[in-house]
Amino acid sequence: CEPKDTIKTAVDAMVEKKIGALVVLNESDRDTPLGIVTKSDLVEAYQKGITLDHTVDEIMMTLLQTIRDDSSKDQAAKALEHTKNHHAIVADSDGKFVGFISAWDITAECARDDRAWPWNRTEDGKIHRPVKDNTPSSPRSALEQEHFHPSARKESHAFLDYIDSIRDLHEM
Repeated sequence: CEPKDTIKTAVDAMVEKKIGALVVLNESDRDTPLGIVTKSDLVEAYQKGITLDHTVDEIMMTLLQTIRDDSSKDQAAKALEHTKNHHAIVADSDGKFVGFISAWDITAECARDDRAWPWNRTEDGKIHRPVKDNTPSSPRSALEQEHFHPSARKESHAFLDYIDSIRDLHEM
C-alpha cells in the first residue's frame, strides 16, 4: 500500500489476502519501503480512537528491520528474535527492496524441513534420499550416518528463492 491510503484500505487488503502486515511503499519509487502496517498497529490505532478514514502513514512503523536476501532462514530467525520483531524487509546486496518476510514464513519453512526428515531438502526445495556414510571410523550410529551425512544436509539454506515465491503474494 502507499502512505496516503486509508487505514480502511489497508484493513481490507489484509483481510482479503489473509495476511498480517503490509509494506508501505513510496508512491513514486515502488522499490523504496517507507514502513509497515501490522495487525498490532491496527489494534493500537483502534485503541487510540484513530478512525478508518485516517491514512496509513499515521500508524505505520517506520523503523524497519532489513534482512539480506542471501541470508539463511536461521540467520533471519535470529535477527527477528534479537529485535523481537515479527516482520522484516528483505533487500539485495545493493540495498534494493526485494520482499518482505515474517516469523510465520520462517516457521512454515522450518515445518517443511521437519516433514522432510529423514529425507533431506536442499536449497532448491527438492527432497532427496538420505546418503549413507560408510566411513568405518565414524563414531556415529548407523542411523545418524544415514541421515546426517555432511554432504546430504547443508547447515543453512539461502532463502532467495523462497522470497521470490512469496514476493508475488505481497505485490497483489
